[in-house]
Amino acid sequence: MNAIHSIEPAAPVFPPVYGMILNLNGKTIEGYEDGDTLKIDTQFLPDVGDLVCVHLRNGRCYMMITEMELSARMWSQMPYRENPGSEVHALFVGRVLGDPEPRLRTIKLEDCWAIHVCTGKLDQEAVA
Repeated sequence: MNAIHSIEPAAPVFPPVYGMILNLNGKTIEGYEDGDTLKIDTQFLPDVGDLVCVHLRNGRCYMMITEMELSARMWSQMPYRENPGSEVHALFVGRVLGDPEPRLRTIKLEDCWAIHVCTGKLDQEAVA
C-alpha cells in the first residue's frame, strides 16, 4: 500500500494568561491604541461582542470582535474537529481590529487552534 498520510502537528500549548501587542494599522479603536499590550485569558469562553485573539493553524493570529454566539461545546473542544461526513461547517464570525476593510469575516473553526478572550490591557511596567 502506498498511501500518503497527513500528520497534523500537536496543538500549541498556551499559558493560562498571556500578552499580545495590538496592531491597528493606523486605525483608531475606542479604548485601544496601536502598540497596547492586551491581557489574553484562556480560561474564559468567548461571547458576542468580546475582543478575542484568534490563533489560526497557519500560524497567524488576529484580534477580533465576536459577532456570533457559539455554543460552549464548540469553544470547549478547541482545536475543533469537523465530522468528516458532515456537509456543514462550524464558523467563527467577527471583525478584525485595524482591518483596512472593516467587514465581517468568517473563519472555519477547524482552521483555528484556539480563540481566547481579551480581559483588558497590561500596563507597560507589568510587561517589562
